[in-house]
Amino acid sequence: MGNVEKLDDQVWRIRLKQPVPVDVFSYLITSSKITLIDCGHKSPISQQDLLAAFEEIGIVPSDVDQIILTHCHVDHIGALVSGGPLFKNTPVIACHGAAESVVGFDHFNSIRHNVPDDKIFKRMIDDTLISSSADYYKLEDPLIIHREVRSGDLIDIGGDTLRVIETPGHSESHISLLRDRSASLFAGDIVSSTGPPGLIVDLEQYIGTLNRLRSMTLSRIYPGHGPIINQPQEAIELALNRIQQTDELIMDYISKSATTPFEIALQFTRGEVNQRTRFFINITLIHLERLSKKKKINLEYQNGIIKNITLA
Repeated sequence: MGNVEKLDDQVWRIRLKQPVPVDVFSYLITSSKITLIDCGHKSPISQQDLLAAFEEIGIVPSDVDQIILTHCHVDHIGALVSGGPLFKNTPVIACHGAAESVVGFDHFNSIRHNVPDDKIFKRMIDDTLISSSADYYKLEDPLIIHREVRSGDLIDIGGDTLRVIETPGHSESHISLLRDRSASLFAGDIVSSTGPPGLIVDLEQYIGTLNRLRSMTLSRIYPGHGPIINQPQEAIELALNRIQQTDELIMDYISKSATTPFEIALQFTRGEVNQRTRFFINITLIHLERLSKKKKINLEYQNGIIKNITLA
């Protein structure tokens, strides 16, 4: 059915396009209380997809009784910050502190600082990554949250509940939602079928989250990006293994003369500066911090910026 998939008698999965190549998914639970989990990017293309999905399902935005945000990245809060009237009076539920963890355009400052001063590289980064991202991250309205939740809290969805599990790492304030009766987890961006997300703000928190999820009995995971995960334990193990593999790759790149975060990121992109470069700079930075704490590498800083990396 186009961008709408019915998962069971009450749960719908909605595919939403956005101004980047990766689609984002929202989930709608249509019991006696209608609950929307995440609401796409703020761009017109994403919001049009959401409205078309509602029409296909047979509801209108005013029918939605509550919106739950797994986290406050712009591709998950879009309908609430787009400047439009879709959900002006709908209660919004999110993790405590979530409003402070919205990733904005200033997120790119750490990336800028780790690009060499060479004007060609600087211009290429600006043109392909920074300038093109300014509008993507711009919020037209402030995000308003009506209820903050923590691990263990229950959210009434009409005849059933979702249990809140705090799952930080991708975002400082990230939650997943467990539907106990089916052991299914609405997991936001914590895990996908291909491993960890492209953005991680705290790697140790993220590993802790994966270990907590590994200890749970889950039947399936509904992610914010990519296909439904029908083998949750395999996906969690894949993510943990990818972290270890990335540590090892970075150590190898350093041994082969990469001495800055940018040089390491270019190893991942095979020397090309493209739209993936910013993600690999971010990934490199969080892994360097982890390897430094484990005393496997030495980091030399200048004005708070990593200027040289060597093996310990």
